Amino acid sequence: MKYSFFYTLSFCIAATLCFISADNKALAKAGPEMLDSLKGELGKVKEDSTRVILLTRISLYYRYINPMEGIKYGQQAIDLGEKIEWPQGTARAYSATANNYLTKSDYVKSIECYKKAQEIFEENGDKKELAKTQINVGILYFTQGNYPKAIENYFTGLKVAEEVKSKEDIASCMLNLGIVYSRQEKYPEALEYFFKSLKMAEELGDKGGIAYNYGNIGLVYKAQKNYVKALEYYEKGLKLNEEKGSKSYILADLGNIGNVYRNDHNYPKAFEYFLRSLRIADEIGDKFSMSICLGNIGETYLNIVQDSTTVVKADSLISASKAGNLQKCVNYLDKGIAISKEIGDIDGIQEISKNLSTAYALLGNYKEALANHIQYMEYRDSIFSEKNKIKIAGLETQRAIDLKERDIQIEKLKAANKRNERVIFIAGIALLLITLTVIVRKFIVQSRSNKVLSHEKKKHLQRIKEQSNVLEDIAHTQSHEIRGQVVTIMGLSRLFNYDNLSDPVNKELMEGIAGASEKLDDIVKDVVTKENKFNSESKGKK
Repeated sequence: MKYSFFYTLSFCIAATLCFISADNKALAKAGPEMLDSLKGELGKVKEDSTRVILLTRISLYYRYINPMEGIKYGQQAIDLGEKIEWPQGTARAYSATANNYLTKSDYVKSIECYKKAQEIFEENGDKKELAKTQINVGILYFTQGNYPKAIENYFTGLKVAEEVKSKEDIASCMLNLGIVYSRQEKYPEALEYFFKSLKMAEELGDKGGIAYNYGNIGLVYKAQKNYVKALEYYEKGLKLNEEKGSKSYILADLGNIGNVYRNDHNYPKAFEYFLRSLRIADEIGDKFSMSICLGNIGETYLNIVQDSTTVVKADSLISASKAGNLQKCVNYLDKGIAISKEIGDIDGIQEISKNLSTAYALLGNYKEALANHIQYMEYRDSIFSEKNKIKIAGLETQRAIDLKERDIQIEKLKAANKRNERVIFIAGIALLLITLTVIVRKFIVQSRSNKVLSHEKKKHLQRIKEQSNVLEDIAHTQSHEIRGQVVTIMGLSRLFNYDNLSDPVNKELMEGIAGASEKLDDIVKDVVTKENKFNSESKGKK
């Protein structure tokens, strides 16, 4: 019997619960006083979001000690969340209730609650929580042997997880897809997904995720009869889980190692690991794991009877007779199949029915052998029907198409970005050319303006110089010629004899004044002529 189911199922559910925070997980370790404290708080709060949170936490606490009570409180949280119209709280309450149903191994009810939470998360656009819930639903379908539905939910969850870039959820999807491919004996594909999940777990520093992938990689190598590699990865996983103190995963590793020893015909060693695993499963009350442990032990007794090449010494566990070992085989297998039927583990029923049919046939009880063979065929056909294979192939194809479309969209975006870059580059060049043109044009206009101003300045300076020359000439004339005549007239006028107008000297004085006045008039006319000429020339040059 294969041991992969417990190991991977426990990991996935533990790793992908869509709302359990560190505080919620701590509830499982708290004593009854924590439960009493939470219940006490209920009497202090109104019917609001705080009460929904408290009810959900109480539901989570009961999951580990009394799932029926957990379901009751979870339903109260759901009802209140709907009453106050708080979708997020309602969805989380549904998830808490689903966990309690899961503990009871009521997978149908668990799926119903997860799907309701999923619908709410989708309506509110909470993609991260949506991805986690879809993974959980996929896990439960896988447990029921409904692989197409499991793959459908894994691929949907993976797509959403990739959109929100949630490495934890991507790693979980990869792991679960590896499990499904492993069950279909598609080992290269299974290893591909397991190693992808392992790489992400290492990037995240998630020791638990690393250990889970070690265990599943070991399962694939064991299926390929590469026992050395299988033991290598199982022991790596066991070491990490022992460091963490994770009993559920320790018992899974022990069972996986026992399977390797059994396949290598080392039956005493196989019993040692199987019994250690069974003790832990019984200790923690894990029925799913108990069923697998019992099935593994029963199958080991069957292997001893059928093995004609290995000499097995009788001891406290191994009977000296063939009939004795077959009876022990049937006893363990009967216990295992009873638990599988109780919890609805279809895959487990199929595996154990096959071994029971063989054991009863070897005992000569052909009626029981036939009944178990028919049971085995019915369950096997329900899991591996051609219809399921077609559905799975269709889902794989759809996933490939989705990835291809995503790649095409990425390429389109890249092409669009390149076009945008070209447009921006060309626009930048054009803007630069326009700017340069404006600058050059402004420079040319400014240069021309400067030249005109320079020319005007030169003309103005020349005019000022000429005006200065004229003024200097006029000033010279005024200071010398005009002044001289004025002085002459003034001097002659002082000599004039006003007392005796008939004085003959007066006549000479008057003639002198007249001559000086004529010269003065000529000088003034000359100055006026020069000024008019300068003004006329200045106007002509403008």
